[in-house]
Amino acid sequence: MSEITYSPDKATACFDGMTYALDRKSGYYLSSADVNGRRVRLHIAVWEKAHGRIPEGMVAHHVDHDKSHNDLDNLTLMTNAEHVRHHMATRSEKQLAEARTNVVRHAMPAARAWHSSEEGRAWHSRHALQTWARRRSV
Repeated sequence: MSEITYSPDKATACFDGMTYALDRKSGYYLSSADVNGRRVRLHIAVWEKAHGRIPEGMVAHHVDHDKSHNDLDNLTLMTNAEHVRHHMATRSEKQLAEARTNVVRHAMPAARAWHSSEEGRAWHSRHALQTWARRRSV
C-alpha cells in the first residue's frame, strides 16, 4: 500500500503519485488534477487503492471524524443513510441550527428554482408517468 506523505504545514499530501491540497472550506484533501472531470478526495483514493471502487450508495467514512487522518485503518464504508444518521446523531445543537439555516437560505430557494424550471417540470412529468405506470389497483 502506498504511503501518504504530508508537507510540514499539512497544506498538501502526496499519495500514489498524486498531489492533494487541503481545501480549507471542506476540510478534505482534494487532488490537484481532475480525474474524469472531478477532483478526488484523498480518503476515497486511499480506500479505492486498497479495496477497489466504492459501491453505489456507499461512502468512505473517517472513523475518528478527522478529515486529515486518511490512513486506511481510519476508514470504513457506510451506506449513505447510515452516514447521514451517524453524523446527525453526533452534531451539537449549534451545528444543527446552522444546518437548518443553511437549508432555509440556500437549499429551499434552489429547490424552488429547479422545480419551476423547464428541467424540473420535465423531470416531474416523466416521474408522474412512471409512477402512474407502476400503480397497483387496490
